[in-house]
Amino acid sequence: LSQLGIDYYASYAPTTMLSTARIVMAIAAKHGVPLHHADIPQAFLQGQVNRPIYVTLPKGIRIKSKILDTLRQTLPEADRNRQPVYRLLKSLYGLASSPHLFSKLLSAFLTKLGLERSRTDCTMFTKYDQQTGKWVIVTAFVDDLLICGTDEAFQATLKDAMMKRFGTDLTWTEKVKSFLGLHCTQSADNHRITVTARYKIDDLFKRISSSVSQFHGAPAPWSANDFKDAHERPETPLTARQLALKGQFRTVTGILIYVAITARCCDRGK
Repeated sequence: LSQLGIDYYASYAPTTMLSTARIVMAIAAKHGVPLHHADIPQAFLQGQVNRPIYVTLPKGIRIKSKILDTLRQTLPEADRNRQPVYRLLKSLYGLASSPHLFSKLLSAFLTKLGLERSRTDCTMFTKYDQQTGKWVIVTAFVDDLLICGTDEAFQATLKDAMMKRFGTDLTWTEKVKSFLGLHCTQSADNHRITVTARYKIDDLFKRISSSVSQFHGAPAPWSANDFKDAHERPETPLTARQLALKGQFRTVTGILIYVAITARCCDRGK
């Protein structure tokens, strides 16, 4: 799917900057327009493979086909029991280039509808009608989209086009309720949007409540695999319980760092 020296490492998907998402929210609040949220289902299965790529089936899965049985008879006897490879027609989850392929598909889809891609943030698309002064902004974080604007007719067209292209399972929320794991609330007059990470933190500690109480400081930041030379390894390796706590401690730390970056604490006083 990728060529070494050309685009071998093109396995990424551009994601909207958090500053861009905040700006879009601020624009929606300033103009008093609803901030819509769209979630594309099975996004990575939507991409089209642009080069021949072949895969083998997972162990335990076998396809019965008369054509395959006929082809096996033409092979040498030693090769008749070997599993065949199959050519992909669409992208799959787990494929390194799936995020990149979906990003290209979404960009082509939005630009075809008349939206213009931003030069500053390639995940933001805008449309402005000079005659009516109406506008629309779309920003995408892989398969999560924020949409706002004064052109309600175009937003309705966009919604219908997305459902037709990506399936009726597409989730379209009239007022954004969550984005990037953060809980969002838009006021009745649309002039205020509140973003909080409280629910994400509560959910985190609910999932690991049985282990959080066992934390007594940071777990030992090493394991036997972290040391290449035998003489560098500590005499006593970590127990299974310590390894489990270490992994969960890293999970908690990573999510709290993410929350600290994405959400801002605003103390208005009493």
